[in-house]
Amino acid sequence: MEFRVLGPLEAVLDGQALPLGTPRARTVLGILLANAGAIVSIDRIAEELWPHGTTVDTKAEIYAYISRLRCALGQRKGGPAWLLRRSPGYQLSLQPGELDLHRFEALVEQARVARRLGDLETCAGRYREALALWRGNPFAGVAATPILDAEIARLTEYRLATQEELADCVLACGAACGGDLVAELSALVAANPLRERLHALLMRALCQSGRPAEALRVHQELRTALAEELGVSPGPEIGELYERILHGEADSAARPAERPRTSTRRNDLQADIVDFTGRQEEMRRLLATLPDTDRPGGTALVITAIDGMAGVGKTTLADPELVPIL
Repeated sequence: MEFRVLGPLEAVLDGQALPLGTPRARTVLGILLANAGAIVSIDRIAEELWPHGTTVDTKAEIYAYISRLRCALGQRKGGPAWLLRRSPGYQLSLQPGELDLHRFEALVEQARVARRLGDLETCAGRYREALALWRGNPFAGVAATPILDAEIARLTEYRLATQEELADCVLACGAACGGDLVAELSALVAANPLRERLHALLMRALCQSGRPAEALRVHQELRTALAEELGVSPGPEIGELYERILHGEADSAARPAERPRTSTRRNDLQADIVDFTGRQEEMRRLLATLPDTDRPGGTALVITAIDGMAGVGKTTLADPELVPIL
């Protein structure tokens, strides 16, 4: 069995899409798939299906939808079970790989690991495998509910971020990863005219293709769109990219911007300040408070408190090497 949510909602068995019944039954399956592996209470399902309340017997309706879905999935006694009754509701139990979203997430993670290891070709390949699982808008054909609306928004952003990560990987490895990146990014920019990262990637791709003038025009179009729609200007990162292209640094603009590295080595830090130059008066006053132990009846133990705000040098002043303990 294969469940698909990265496009029209489908349950596929042996390559054949199964009839899932009425739109409400499909919506119940969608709610359970959005919470795959978790128990969804009957009350929660009812709230999703009838957010404004209803006069029908909601539990009886939900039982009927579940029954139809079980029949559609071919779930019979003694056979594989996907829809399980778990108090106070139902659970969709899936085996690894049965949900296309889970396979997508696994491939994206493999791509990110390959990128961290510097294997750009494998990285690009895994990203492409992941994106090939998409067949359209997520959960298409299912009635809108609060939980599905939130999941659709999350998955739409997830897909777009993955497309951006693929583009960045292809730009990093150049021709070795292939593909008409300028055309792909141009289509994404047209669909997302206010998304700065996509514009930056398109600008880099155009520079890599030897078209810096077009890259500058992309920036200008973004600036205009942001000003008209949101009343803001592009951020500093894409602004720096624009400046590099404007000053004829198209080759460097095509590559990812170098990020400053933060070093934690000890020799990169400022040395401790132990010189007490200019504090002779404080030393004299401190020593003056200490009794002369050479005199008869002198005190053997003296406790002195040094007061002052943080950072003024109390610890250094009280260092035994500078102020002997008498």
